[in-house]
Amino acid sequence: MILNNSEISPDLVTNYCRTVYQVGIGVDALNLHIDQYSKPLQELLVLKNVSNAVIVSAYNPFSQIQSHERNLTAHAALLEILRRDTVSIIESKNIDPSGFWADEKSICVFGMNIVTARALGRQFSQNAVVWIGCDAAPRIVLLR
Repeated sequence: MILNNSEISPDLVTNYCRTVYQVGIGVDALNLHIDQYSKPLQELLVLKNVSNAVIVSAYNPFSQIQSHERNLTAHAALLEILRRDTVSIIESKNIDPSGFWADEKSICVFGMNIVTARALGRQFSQNAVVWIGCDAAPRIVLLR
């Protein structure tokens, strides 16, 4: 990942890369790691008949910790947009293994192109989204 022109600190990007991106909730959830192929994710892309997906959150805009209520309100707004656009989604969660950041609700959106994914992340003042291409290896996409 090239950080030369990014406003985001390298330490923050490192935190994003260490995060566990859990697609789904419960026993069937997939735990995804940045730059690591996931066979179950590949199978899910095939099942959904798409070649890509994006994980986006509305929590903690620009990585500034917000109240639980504010985060829930932002998440509800994100869900409303995605449901209105009738895209295929799975509720997800971003987990910081160090425990510094509280778990963040997120959404895995299937079949969304990268331009729309970036725009959606920016709409919710996010520093990054997690892009999943046909190789089923999640990647960080910086937005600023």
